Amino acid sequence: MGPLGPRVYWIRRAVLSGAVLVVIIVIAVSCSGGGSTKTPPAHKTTPKAKNSSPAAQVSACGPTALTLTLSTDSETYTSGQAPKLMGVFANTSSTACTLAVAAATEIWTVKSGSATVWTTQGCTSSKPGKTITIQPGATKTRSIFWPGHLLASGCGSGAVATAGTYTLSATLDGVKAKKAAVFHIT
Repeated sequence: MGPLGPRVYWIRRAVLSGAVLVVIIVIAVSCSGGGSTKTPPAHKTTPKAKNSSPAAQVSACGPTALTLTLSTDSETYTSGQAPKLMGVFANTSSTACTLAVAAATEIWTVKSGSATVWTTQGCTSSKPGKTITIQPGATKTRSIFWPGHLLASGCGSGAVATAGTYTLSATLDGVKAKKAAVFHIT
């Protein structure tokens, strides 16, 4: 089809097809993780170090070792939206410590002014908890969704929360947040 013989064009097609095939293989290997044979040994080493921590008698986090900072996933919500409430534990001590976390030991409270509009106190599930280790300088996050409704009797869902300013306070797993988080419903 051109000034050169058919053999030249077939060789060009073969080389181009081979290059495309190599690119596809490289992309497939990098996306599948097949080329990261060095990563699994590193991951195997890390859990062994963490598993040796409990054997090394890591103590429970004392009240002065942890700080709890509260926030929401947004500052403003529309009426009926479910805000994500978050509490971030920070280990401010120089040693690792353990913290027993469970829904039954977490009290999340949403207020409008001085009135409590929603709380988990007395309404938590009986799901089993777990113990987490928090390294020095590290953080761990606990979160829950507030359905955006007022609390009704028997821990039921009441009317939709109206527009206004709301505050989040919490005592999570024995640690009380020193400062409330503020958010708004429009």
